[in-house]
Amino acid sequence: LHKKSHFTSAFIQIGYPQACLRWISQPDLSYDNQYYILNILHNISRHNSGTQILNEQHALETLRLYKEKFVLKASILTQKQYSDSTVLFCMIYALLLEPDELKKSLKSLNEVLCSTFDRLFQTVVNAANNEKFRFNCFHISEPLTVLTRLFVNDEIVDYVLSQDLGTKSNVIEFFCQLLIKFYNLTRNSNNKSDQLTLLSLCNLLWSISFQGKYKDELKNNSVFMTIIKLLTNDNIDLTKHEYMPRHLSSIRKATEGLLWNLEDKSLHVATPLITAHRSRPLAMISYSHANILFCKQLVDKIRLMEQFDVWVGYLNYELTNYTSVTHSDDIWEEIA
Repeated sequence: LHKKSHFTSAFIQIGYPQACLRWISQPDLSYDNQYYILNILHNISRHNSGTQILNEQHALETLRLYKEKFVLKASILTQKQYSDSTVLFCMIYALLLEPDELKKSLKSLNEVLCSTFDRLFQTVVNAANNEKFRFNCFHISEPLTVLTRLFVNDEIVDYVLSQDLGTKSNVIEFFCQLLIKFYNLTRNSNNKSDQLTLLSLCNLLWSISFQGKYKDELKNNSVFMTIIKLLTNDNIDLTKHEYMPRHLSSIRKATEGLLWNLEDKSLHVATPLITAHRSRPLAMISYSHANILFCKQLVDKIRLMEQFDVWVGYLNYELTNYTSVTHSDDIWEEIA
């Protein structure tokens, strides 16, 4: 049930995030129970309001303590059990951390991290080779969304792209072909998981395009470039999707960014609806969950001054009664 977004919303409302954190802290849980709880936590962390609640409950600290105990008991687990759990843990952790926090916490790769990224990427590969794009309990969109989070770190980008697929294709070509496949799938379907996969791939390849050493390979893939140009006019709207992560930009924004990096294509000018009626300067505030209380105090003080408008993620999310995600695409356009 926790895989269904509407059930996840219900679980959040009745206190499942808090309960799962209490359960995972219990000693002597069986492996199966641990795995089930981690699965529930993962799906809650995919939900934007779930991420907020988990961070308010200091979930990262609880998970760190759990991981320490888990590692001590690793010798009694099978290789598959250990692999499945570490992938889940990595996915939850990445979804809860803010991008800046991810950069700080992953300053250098060690053997354990590399092994985890190997398993995460292999989950994507295995799902890509499955008729229903699933592997274990994951749809391919789930590990891909996590990779887009991790790709804020250039070392991780380099490491993942260096993976040997055992075929003539390399990882960049693999991602490009996957994007082409899901572009075709979403032309005749309204499947939200497929659309989320396409969105994740656009964001992931945008991240790759910031590194000059990969640009030529992307530019030389003519089919990929044609589809990216078509996607700049895409009308897929996932803003009301329960599992639309706030860290992902829209397909239009991501593909425009790709073309900007690869072709120096000019981006759209600011949307007239944003600027036409604004009489005061606009401040956009970014924050980490660890500092949310300070951020709220700061925003309250600024709003009392009544000298300029404020855009901040939690405020815009609250204004929608926690039913949709407010994205910053147009705000960034105005700032630019």
